[in-house]
Amino acid sequence: MSTFKAIAFASAALLLAGCGSKADKEAPVKADAAAPVTADAQLAALDSEVARLQTLAVNDKQAIPEVLKAESAFAAAREKCGAGADAKACLVPLYAARAHALREASAGARAEDPKSISIGPLPLKCDGIDALISVSYLNADPGVAYLTWGGDKSATLTQEASGSGAKYGGKDASGTYSFWTKGDEAMLALPGAAEAKCKFETAG
Repeated sequence: MSTFKAIAFASAALLLAGCGSKADKEAPVKADAAAPVTADAQLAALDSEVARLQTLAVNDKQAIPEVLKAESAFAAAREKCGAGADAKACLVPLYAARAHALREASAGARAEDPKSISIGPLPLKCDGIDALISVSYLNADPGVAYLTWGGDKSATLTQEASGSGAKYGGKDASGTYSFWTKGDEAMLALPGAAEAKCKFETAG
């Protein structure tokens, strides 16, 4: 099984497990007009990109079915985010994870497109971290980096000001994350761990 296919299966399983969906493959579901998506430029960009990726994946006969079936689970999870003050903190990681899963599952979704704002997944190897890390980017405003590793671990990071390269940061229940990249070099600090030197590998 290829690296893309193995990780995509894991991404689909995590999304389905979190939402309990049994949906079949279907067309993309756009956010409701009343949702906070329409009032926030970053969320609107992420929503549009996920819908674009879903359409491409649905039309890709080689796409991994389990990932396509997770669309209704994604839509249900998005609805659960609500429209309150905490909605964005819920929605951004959800969109990032879905975009990452769709790009892993479908070569069509990864095809070059001037309308695309997503890149990846890119394999990243870090000193002292046994698992290969898979990274996707969403060039919204602000930008987002989505990292997943070890089959069940992930982090959604937000782009921050940087004098050189690109810097992302974030925090969840596990602690604080820091991620800096320039070219094929990177530095990653996971919660409770020292900063690790990393290098992007050629996707195979």
